[in-house]
Amino acid sequence: MVWRVLAWIATVAGLTLIVVLVTGGFRFDVGPIRISAHGIVQPLLVMALAIGALLWRGSARAGEALASITTGITRHALAIAIGSAIAIGSAGIGFGRSPPRRPIRRPTSATAP
Repeated sequence: MVWRVLAWIATVAGLTLIVVLVTGGFRFDVGPIRISAHGIVQPLLVMALAIGALLWRGSARAGEALASITTGITRHALAIAIGSAIAIGSAGIGFGRSPPRRPIRRPTSATAP
């Protein structure tokens, strides 16, 4: 059980590291809790410590823990895809608002030829 938790921690830290490298960081609020990551040192350190702890007990146990993650993700792939699409669509609607359009100016009858 502890090994699966360490494998999940390593996986989430690795994904966080990728997101920070690609986007430069992120910040969002979940109720009163703010979640943010803008540097690569913390996710890299957490990932290295979790992988080190997994390998400390042996590569066979680490392989089993990582295989359980792969199996779980594969089993729930459709639900993960639908949830991700809803989250991305909601973020696009919530944060991707375009500026209001300026009204089209129509010439008045005095200036029209």
